[in-house]
Amino acid sequence: MGRARCWRHRSPRRWKQFHEGCVPCQAVGVASHDGYKRGDDTVMVDGGVGDSDESGLRSIDLATLSGVLRVCDVELLLLDGNGPRAAFASRVHEEALFCSISCGFHCRGRFMLPPDWAMLGYLHATDETLSWCHGVPLTPGMALTVMPEGISEFTLSPGTHMTLMLVPVARVQRKLTELSLRSTPPAGQALSLFNLASETTPLAQHYQQLHVQLGQGASLQPEETEKLLHEHVQALLGAGAADRPGCSRARRTHYLIAQRAENFMRLNLRRNIYMNEICDAAGVSERGLRYAFEDLFGTSPNRYLSMLRLCAACRSLSMADSSRRSVKAIALSCGLWDLSRFADNYRKVFGELPRDTLMRAPAQIGQPA
Repeated sequence: MGRARCWRHRSPRRWKQFHEGCVPCQAVGVASHDGYKRGDDTVMVDGGVGDSDESGLRSIDLATLSGVLRVCDVELLLLDGNGPRAAFASRVHEEALFCSISCGFHCRGRFMLPPDWAMLGYLHATDETLSWCHGVPLTPGMALTVMPEGISEFTLSPGTHMTLMLVPVARVQRKLTELSLRSTPPAGQALSLFNLASETTPLAQHYQQLHVQLGQGASLQPEETEKLLHEHVQALLGAGAADRPGCSRARRTHYLIAQRAENFMRLNLRRNIYMNEICDAAGVSERGLRYAFEDLFGTSPNRYLSMLRLCAACRSLSMADSSRRSVKAIALSCGLWDLSRFADNYRKVFGELPRDTLMRAPAQIGQPA
């Protein structure tokens, strides 16, 4: 699927406030209190809305999860009935954002980096039969580099653990030039995935150490950003064709089918959508559409559409002002006409009624929605 240019960015002012510790920060697995600073670090705080289980995962609302990258929003869609359970810890250090993320649910996500930010990361664990990025299977031990160009799309399986670093794109370009006399990744693409030889490689061990440190709330080392950036870019430049994953022809076909179908769903979310309309938009038979959705999302097109509506409603409820918008108005705007059924399904997925989410929205507690 192409990386289309259309997504919502966080403003430079929002990032400045975040870096200065003025905006509440979220994390799970660290003490519950407001954001605080340690040296030049800004440490994230608890954003969970439910008790954690033995794995350290906690129920977290989609609005909180959507802000995990801080510099841009992540739109998440649930693909199973587990509800959003996760653990994440973040830290601003030396003008970079470090994140450790553990995902306890099957999800589909989209985000678009601002023009001046890049993302580097490493997958410690994931189920390669369920996880992918732009249709390419994600595997444990894989490193990723995302440059700011268009929308990045992915799915993550339950049990996925990853560590990310968001860093100014100018620093990545300077490092690429320093090590290779070029300012773009070798393949010339905005997304670069490559497999590391083993968990004992220096880069893999560095990311593993960071994952533990972030989870424990420990201080990061001086020059941490520069060291990780150097190791990551060096490994990126040294990766050969055999280290770079590919996408089979069948998977690519399914990916394009799902893209066309989902775009149609999103454009017509407010009204009733029929299967024959989705098939026409995707250019395939109903059987072909089902195969594509089962392959990519592990669910049927109808179930996917239902979750798309529910998650859209959840995001709207999380950001709305109850004095200006009602649960009914938000539900209808997402094509959810049966309000009783909507409330029942919403509670099954998110563990609360729609009105509870609306009353907990930022506008109700004195924060900008």
